[in-house]
Amino acid sequence: EQRRVGDAEERALERAENGQLIVRPLDGGQRRRHRLDFLAFVERAAAVRPGFAVTTDNASAIAGLVRRLDGLPLAIELVVPRLRLLSVEAILERLDTRTLGGGSRDVPERHRTLWSAIAWSEESLEPQHRSLFCSLGVFAGGARLEEIEAVLAACDPGIDVLDGLAALVESSLLRRVEGDSDRFEMLTVIREYAADRLDASGKRDLLETTHASVYLAITERAAAHLLGRERKRWLNVLTADHDNLRAALACFIDHGRTKEALQMVSAQWRFWQIKGHTYEARLRIDAALALEGGSPA
Repeated sequence: EQRRVGDAEERALERAENGQLIVRPLDGGQRRRHRLDFLAFVERAAAVRPGFAVTTDNASAIAGLVRRLDGLPLAIELVVPRLRLLSVEAILERLDTRTLGGGSRDVPERHRTLWSAIAWSEESLEPQHRSLFCSLGVFAGGARLEEIEAVLAACDPGIDVLDGLAALVESSLLRRVEGDSDRFEMLTVIREYAADRLDASGKRDLLETTHASVYLAITERAAAHLLGRERKRWLNVLTADHDNLRAALACFIDHGRTKEALQMVSAQWRFWQIKGHTYEARLRIDAALALEGGSPA
């Protein structure tokens, strides 16, 4: 008989699903998966540390940890042995997916750390697909095919993007977003690995600046429609790519590109207003105005 979510677990999951533990709220399908992942973690934890139970003190940390691990069975398997020495809260605070390992001896050598498991999958790819994989580390929170092609054209103009995406999906390094046929995303831990590979590739600066320019253009295009008949469609576009918009603005600010930073906040302010992101808006606008030439003397 399948175990049901208890009261303490239910409260923790409600907090996570209401967006208090995660950046983006969960939709119905994600909520169901998160609950199953939560129960899977609790069952493995009890097997490793007899007497382990969900309490009002650790329930929220469990929910956050499971979300941080994307519910990956391998990740859970590698984490739970640490419960012999540490609390769930301590594990969540110390978690580093690059060095996650030291678990069951039954885990194959290539899977002793989570990153080595991802590396093994990456190494099985064709060279052009490995290049595509690390380049995708520039995107935050996934991306549509149109933006992927626009950004990658700067560094890999000859690559067959569709063929490469298909290879990455086949290798479970990328997945298509449910309900959106042309949007793709990586699990958090896989994106962290791809971003690390991007750092080592020497392509980050070019990809980041191209990425920022592409998403500035999207933001400006959307801004023209936020008071019109296509408002809902463009709000959905900006909401889905909110993490990419943040990354784009951060790139402009970090590189001291005052003109583009001001264009970005000017185009985005209506979106922030509609969605109630007033605190974030103030921080971002202040950061842009603080740049040289950003604010009149």
